[in-house]
Amino acid sequence: MIKLSAFLPVFVVLNGCALALDKANDEKKKEEKADRKEFASKLVGDWTSVCENGGSDKSSDSTYSFDDAGQMTISVNNYAARDCDQLENKIQAVTDFDVEVATEDEDKGEFKGNVKFKFIREEMLFTSSLHITALNLAKKCGYDDWEADKFKEIESGSDCFVKIDDDAGTLTIKKNELKVLTTSGTKKYWQK
Repeated sequence: MIKLSAFLPVFVVLNGCALALDKANDEKKKEEKADRKEFASKLVGDWTSVCENGGSDKSSDSTYSFDDAGQMTISVNNYAARDCDQLENKIQAVTDFDVEVATEDEDKGEFKGNVKFKFIREEMLFTSSLHITALNLAKKCGYDDWEADKFKEIESGSDCFVKIDDDAGTLTIKKNELKVLTTSGTKKYWQK
């Protein structure tokens, strides 16, 4: 017959190991949460791309703006001339963002995070009051009451709606550079 008391020291040791593992897991979770919070705080601000000249004498640039409440706004400025001169319209997509994983590579001076986005709304404005009458007659984006320099929310069924394909991406911060990697490709932004 085996006595229960013979197993008691083994049980105590195993239980102690389990408690130590639980404590280590709790510490790791706290560390990961701190890393995610630190990464999110490093994102706060405006990150702007370089001017991109397109066809037919047009150009554009874009900005990722992060706030400390977990919202991100992607703004795309479209210009009537090359070299990002003469702003014609601006499209903004507002999303919530959540940092799922964040890691810091001190040797490279990089902080990388996997971020999920949740679409909230899209807005658009036109800047030229000369074009407003034509936009209203054409019921551009479903509206016939456009005003210069005033945003209007764009509905998903509208001819102006720009679908955001990505709901996640990997963001890398290195000094004042933000690299955004999504299924659409990689783009670089700079903080001023």
